Amino acid sequence: MPAYPLRDDHVRPGTAAPGRHESALPALPARPDLPDPTGLRARFDGHGSADAANAPAVTTGWPAIGPLKDAQFDWMRVAFSPRGGLLHSEECQRRLRQRTDQPVSRLARAIVSRALLSLSWDGDTWIPAFQFAEDGLSVRPCCAQVFEELGPLFDDWELAWWFAVPNAWLGGAAP
Repeated sequence: MPAYPLRDDHVRPGTAAPGRHESALPALPARPDLPDPTGLRARFDGHGSADAANAPAVTTGWPAIGPLKDAQFDWMRVAFSPRGGLLHSEECQRRLRQRTDQPVSRLARAIVSRALLSLSWDGDTWIPAFQFAEDGLSVRPCCAQVFEELGPLFDDWELAWWFAVPNAWLGGAAP
C-alpha cells in the first residue's frame, strides 16, 4: 500500500485553496481503469454544474483514498447543494433537537441501520440533505427504496456517489 503524505491544507469543505487536490496527486498510485485526475479543477470549478464525463471515478471495489476521495467529496458537495447540500452531523442533531428529545441516538440509529445515508470524510460525518422528507425527520420514500435496492451492492460512499452523478441506469440523468 503506498504511503500518502499528510497535507498541511486539510481544511473544511469550501475553504480550501484552489488546486489543493493537484498538489497531492504525485502520491496517487497509477490506476489505468480510473480517469487521470490531473486538472480536475480545470474540468470542475467547484461552483458550477456537475458534468459526468469529468466527475472523479466511482471506486467500487477499491476505496476512494487521498486526493481522489477529496475530489469526490467536493463533487458531491456541489452536486447536492441545490437539494440542501451536505449537512454536518452536528447540524442534523441541532435540527432534530427541535423535534425530538433524543437527537443523537435517533441519528446514530438511522446511520447504523443504513436507513439514512451518511459519509465519513475528514474525520466527520456528513449527511446529504436531499434524502429528508419535508418533516425533516423521516427519509423520503423514494430514497428509502434506493437504499434498500442498492444498499447491499454499495457502501455509503458509493451510494452517495450514485446520487451525485448522472447515471446510465437513468438515461444519463442524475437521480
